[in-house]
Amino acid sequence: LRDLGLEAEARLYAAPNDLMGENTICASLAGEEFGRIRTWGTDVRRRADYDKCSPTSMCDLPQNYLEPILVKSAALDGCKVRFDTEYLGHEQDA
Repeated sequence: LRDLGLEAEARLYAAPNDLMGENTICASLAGEEFGRIRTWGTDVRRRADYDKCSPTSMCDLPQNYLEPILVKSAALDGCKVRFDTEYLGHEQDA
C-alpha cells in the first residue's frame, strides 16, 4: 500500500500494530479456548525481526475498509471498476 501511495489513508482506518494482540485457537467462536499466540511482531522477543524487515509497521485493516480505498484509487487512475459482474469464460484470440 505504501508503494501505491495508499498507506496513510489505510492507516486512518486500521488498528495499529500494538493493538493487534494475539491469535486465539478455539473449538468455535464461543467454544473452548486451546491457546493464544502472540502474532505479527507483537511479542517483544520477535519485534526486532519485523522492524528490520520492513520500512513500515504492521497494522490490521479489515477487507471491508481496504476494498473501498483500492477501488477509489483504481478508478481515479482510470480503471473501469465493475460490481455484480460474473466471469463466464474467455476465448484465446491469438
